[in-house]
Amino acid sequence: MIDIARETDLREIAKVHTKCFPGYFLTKYGEKLLAQYYGEYLAEGVPFVIARDNGKIVGFCMGYIGQTKAKTKFLKKNFFGMVGKTLKLMLTFDKEVYSRIKTNILPSIGDGNSEEDEEDEAYLLSICVLEEKRGTGLSRELVEAFEEQLIKKGCKGYALFAIEDNDRGIGFYEKMGFEEVRSKDGSIKFRKALQSN
Repeated sequence: MIDIARETDLREIAKVHTKCFPGYFLTKYGEKLLAQYYGEYLAEGVPFVIARDNGKIVGFCMGYIGQTKAKTKFLKKNFFGMVGKTLKLMLTFDKEVYSRIKTNILPSIGDGNSEEDEEDEAYLLSICVLEEKRGTGLSRELVEAFEEQLIKKGCKGYALFAIEDNDRGIGFYEKMGFEEVRSKDGSIKFRKALQSN
């Protein structure tokens, strides 16, 4: 069952994120901070849908429209906790940690938006389906529900970024009608036009 995410879902969303993206940068900060991260976006009223199976969240899809302050608010509220965890992560000499600090955290300290963000463009920020539910059409259902939310908010299209070596994800995005816009620094920007019913 597809539903709109609520604040009471945030802890479970963070657990699902951790299972879907075990090596991802934000996962390394723990479920509590992940729940707070997603909570900042949810508080802005962004398109955010979840999939449930037997009452448990098994996937989600979320993004934002235009300029968002969610990441900046999250970083300001969690500054000291983030600094401590970031220093610990930096001591592991993990290349991804250094890369993500440079591309995600430092730019957010300014105005909160990436230089890639266009003022009124919508973005899919995260899509996640538990491994045991992959290949069932659930990702398609989540994206379609996400798109319905965008259309209700008047969006004519949206974009997303994918890591170049994410072959499964890229194949899925292409099947969903996305077109590659450009490639830069190991990621590919895709865009899709939306048509209202």
